[in-house]
Amino acid sequence: MTNEYENATPLDIQLSSGWPEVDAVVDAIFAECVADAGIQRQYPRMKTCLKVVLMNLFTCHVSDPTRYIRYSRRNASFTKSYNCLELSPEQIRKAVDNLAKLKYVTGELGKWSFIAEGRRQSRVRAEQSLIQRIMEFRVSPLMAAIDPDANLIVLKDSDKNWLEIEPTNVTHRMQEELKRINAILSVTMINLYMTDKELHVLNERLRTGKIP
Repeated sequence: MTNEYENATPLDIQLSSGWPEVDAVVDAIFAECVADAGIQRQYPRMKTCLKVVLMNLFTCHVSDPTRYIRYSRRNASFTKSYNCLELSPEQIRKAVDNLAKLKYVTGELGKWSFIAEGRRQSRVRAEQSLIQRIMEFRVSPLMAAIDPDANLIVLKDSDKNWLEIEPTNVTHRMQEELKRINAILSVTMINLYMTDKELHVLNERLRTGKIP
């Protein structure tokens, strides 16, 4: 992979939306997948998975059009504590592949290695055609939100792998506190006024940690 793919953020499998505008665009694009990408058997969870992928692609594009979403194509299971929608890497992979058949996304396949340092997850990014299709339904990035049943507490090991969380009174209290904070943030408008050039410089600083 080239340095272009270094600019990537992990897929958030808890990111979804309950807005009717989002449901409408998911229905429309799913219908395109059925007609053009060869889906023969339809399951409700396929739409749920497609919504998660679309919300990740859309919000990522709005934040930085050059940034990719990184995701796993391995036949494994997501960590249960952070998978309230009960998705699987296989479903994510199929959703991405269907969008690729429709030329809605571009990306690069990952690389597996016995050596941890040699492993790279796959990357995917929205094409402008997908962004335009989503915008046709008047979808706003503010409509994307973490699922209400999502686990907001993330526990990682020294290698930054997500670990299962055993629910306790302490974790329950922390979860409720985070929900209250998120509820306040969801109704708070925070704007940052800057030019496209200033935004590019800021994104580079956030990505690399270097001050130009």
